Amino acid sequence: MRLWAESLPPWADVQAPSESARFLDLGSGEREAIQLALDSGADFVLMDESVGRRVARQAGVRVKGTLGVLEDAADRNLIELREAIERLRATNIFIAEELIDGAVRRHETRRRTDDGPATSPTKGRDAGPLR
Repeated sequence: MRLWAESLPPWADVQAPSESARFLDLGSGEREAIQLALDSGADFVLMDESVGRRVARQAGVRVKGTLGVLEDAADRNLIELREAIERLRATNIFIAEELIDGAVRRHETRRRTDDGPATSPTKGRDAGPLR
């Protein structure tokens, strides 16, 4: 990640969030992500940490987690969800098995009921709980 950040692609737009004392009980990463989402009117914030997710929702910011991003990519036929989850398991990221099972079930249900890949990032679902 550090190497990527040192030579950002042209489309990357780095912005500092406004100063706010609203989220001082969070770590700087979560605090700044939530504030930046509020400042920019972002559709959602990408966050897996449970306290940060709760605080973001309380501030009116929609939240999507790693599994939600993987589900969206799988819905668009960009990745194979089960394979991506197996690769994720090989890292140091912890995601509870019940959340993984739920993501796989939701994806398989959408596959059975949809004619094709989702046409929007959340196609009928919000970015609510960690997915």
